[in-house]
Amino acid sequence: MLDNKTRRKQIAVYCLVRAIADFVKLAVHYKRIPNIPHADIGVFTASQTFIMYGLLHGSNALDRSYYKWIKNMGNLTEPQIQQTFRSRINPSLQYRLPSEQWAECPEFWHHDPSCIRHNCIDWLYGLVRGARIYVPVHFLPNILFNPKRILKDPLTWLQRKSFNVMVSSVFLTTYQFNMKLTICLLRNAFKTDDGWHSIVGGVFTGLALIIENEHRRPELMLYCIPRAMEVMFRLVPNKNHFALLYSLLRSTYLPVLSFQIAMSLWMTIIAIPKGKETSNSINMTVLKIIFGSKH
Repeated sequence: MLDNKTRRKQIAVYCLVRAIADFVKLAVHYKRIPNIPHADIGVFTASQTFIMYGLLHGSNALDRSYYKWIKNMGNLTEPQIQQTFRSRINPSLQYRLPSEQWAECPEFWHHDPSCIRHNCIDWLYGLVRGARIYVPVHFLPNILFNPKRILKDPLTWLQRKSFNVMVSSVFLTTYQFNMKLTICLLRNAFKTDDGWHSIVGGVFTGLALIIENEHRRPELMLYCIPRAMEVMFRLVPNKNHFALLYSLLRSTYLPVLSFQIAMSLWMTIIAIPKGKETSNSINMTVLKIIFGSKH
C-alpha cells in the first residue's frame, strides 16, 4: 500500500506469477500434477500473442519502457509502425480509418522491395543488437559476484560465456525475425492489417525460445507472462459486461491481495520439504535477503 501505485501493480503481478510457478514446480516434484515437456516454450509462446498484438495494435497497453525495448531490438521506429498498421491521420488511433488505404511493405514498413531479403539481412544485424543485450547478462554476474571462479580457469569460462552469448543472440534475433517476416507474409497475402496477424506472428516469435538454453527458458517465460497480463488487463473495455472487471483490475486493493497471495504461497513452499530446492533460485535468494536465512 505504501509503494508507488504503478510499481505496486507491477511488483504484485510479478510476485504472483513467480510464486505460482514455484508452487507448480513443487507440485510436479511430488507428482501431484504431470510434468509437461516444453511447457515453458508453450507458455512463453502464448504470452507473445498478447505482447505482439500490443506492439502493433495496442501500444497503450504495453509498458512504455518494454515497448521501447521491443522496437529497439526489432530495429523499428514509431513512424514505421504507426504509418503501416495504424492511422496516418490520427496518431492516437491504434487502427486505420476506412478512408486510409492499405500500403505495401516497402512504402512504410521497410524500404527493400523484397520482404524476405530485408528480414534475412536484418537477422544478421540482429545478432549484434542481441549481443549488446546479452554480453552484460552472461558476463557481469560472475565478474561481480564470483571472480574467484573465473580465475580458476579463465579461458574455459570465456569460451563458455561467449558461446552462451552467441546462442542467446541467435534466439533474440530469430525472435524478432519470426515476427516481422510473418507480418510481411500475412499482410501481403491478405492485403490487410488485421489484428490476428500479430497474434500469428506472436506464435512464431514465441517458438524461437527453442533455440535458447533450456536453463534460461523458464526465466524468460516468467518475465514475459506479467508483460502479457498487463496487455490483457489494459485492453479490457470499460463498458457493458466488462465494466465490473475493468473496475476490479484497477482497484487499489487488488495488487495488495495479489502480493499477499504470492507471499502466502512462498511461505508455504518454504515450509514444505524440497520446497526451496525445487523453487526458482532467484526467488529464494531474494526471500532469504528480505527475511534472513532462518525462516
